[in-house]
Amino acid sequence: MGGMIAIGDSLINGRTPDVAGVPGKSWARWVADAAGIPYEQHAKGGLTSSEIVEQFLPQVTGQYDYGVFAMGTNDALTGFDSDTFRRNVEITAARMSEVSKRVVMLSVPYSSTADAIIRDVARAVGAIVVEAQVHGPKMFRPDGVHPTAVGYLEIADRAAQQLDLPKPSLTAPGPEMLGAGYYLKHLALSFYYRTKGLARKVLR
Repeated sequence: MGGMIAIGDSLINGRTPDVAGVPGKSWARWVADAAGIPYEQHAKGGLTSSEIVEQFLPQVTGQYDYGVFAMGTNDALTGFDSDTFRRNVEITAARMSEVSKRVVMLSVPYSSTADAIIRDVARAVGAIVVEAQVHGPKMFRPDGVHPTAVGYLEIADRAAQQLDLPKPSLTAPGPEMLGAGYYLKHLALSFYYRTKGLARKVLR
């Protein structure tokens, strides 16, 4: 079969508005498209690692060149159990290793504990870890969790470089200059999300 299969949460789903002329799509799809290889994706925003294992891992069949997955952010956001998360990462990494020549895992910058587990399991199975952390309004959405379309393209370039594949940014449209209105809106929304998050913590 070959190609790439990717499973996970919104960081695999990649649904985000176009920014600076860059289309919004998954970083994994960027990599596959730039390399000209088949791409299969099973992802949904908001899923925890347990839900990803339950809903999407049974759909990982056949043989692929690359097996990609991202999980952990929603675990940290909804009440983190490190033992459960490690078990889910190990199960997923083992399955991806069975069906793929190369396993690719995404870091979890939102949680140092989840990120450490990702990197530990990756070392154990010989997988590569792609750094998901991006910075600045052009690359990071105001919610403080998701990359923008430009951010996903940057992550795709990092993955492609580690896999020795063509960098998607070399053929992608944009990025174009962004006006002051974009940055002002980003600042206002960032303040809104930070205030909302602080209120949620206070009310717990």
